[in-house]
Amino acid sequence: MSTDHTTRWCILRTAGQRTMPLLKSLTEAGIEAWTPIVTVKRRLPRRRERVEALAPLMPTFVFVAASHLPELVRIARALSSKHPEFSIFKFDGRVPVLADHQLEQLRLAEKRSVPTRRRPTIAPGTTVKPGEGAYAGLEGVVKRSDGKYTLVAFGGWMDVQIETLLLTGDQVGTDRACMATAA
Repeated sequence: MSTDHTTRWCILRTAGQRTMPLLKSLTEAGIEAWTPIVTVKRRLPRRRERVEALAPLMPTFVFVAASHLPELVRIARALSSKHPEFSIFKFDGRVPVLADHQLEQLRLAEKRSVPTRRRPTIAPGTTVKPGEGAYAGLEGVVKRSDGKYTLVAFGGWMDVQIETLLLTGDQVGTDRACMATAA
């Protein structure tokens, strides 16, 4: 997963059921692609049991690094392709390009979808920074973490309980293998 926050993104559209296969095929072709993924519970056909599965948060949309736009145009125009069918999103006759920071709310929604029991706990003593909220940008030291919430000490003068997913640091993250190469 790329942590480069200078990437510019264009938007691809596809059929809802093709969203994940398109993401996978583009990624396997070395194209930097991403779509927000959530964990959902689904009932198996003819059974009572429910299983967790990954699904796109926004079916039909896949974000691709704008540097791949010429290659995407070639793939979209090809008569046959190994990739699921897609179109390049256009607005007012142009391909809009999004700055990386414009996708932050989607990334946050994706992080919130990770079941609490799978969220990482942060080791006591780890230095972290809240990414947003009242304490955004302040550095603190973890006192304890249960995956959902983390108690952070700011300079010894205040302890604050913060949602773990809002923290950034060397040992903090909820990467998913199938998210592709960028997010």
